[in-house]
Amino acid sequence: MKDLLSTEVGDEKMLYDPAQEAVHVLSPTARLIHELAAAGQPIVAIEARLRERFAVPAGHDLRRDIEACLVELAAKGLLPDS
Repeated sequence: MKDLLSTEVGDEKMLYDPAQEAVHVLSPTARLIHELAAAGQPIVAIEARLRERFAVPAGHDLRRDIEACLVELAAKGLLPDS
């Protein structure tokens, strides 16, 4: 993972990548996914935490949303080993 500067803005998280001079603002959901993934949590654990924290409609394919978020975070270099 790059050397990122991080700050909390309400429920959101702002990450600054000085190498790219880029700012990334993570929604509360993306923030939780980012924090759990960076801590090495598997997708099944991330999904369980999201279901505990947010009102997720029954039958919603949350795993697909998590995977898409992880792909985007990795593409931006915001996860370890990305």
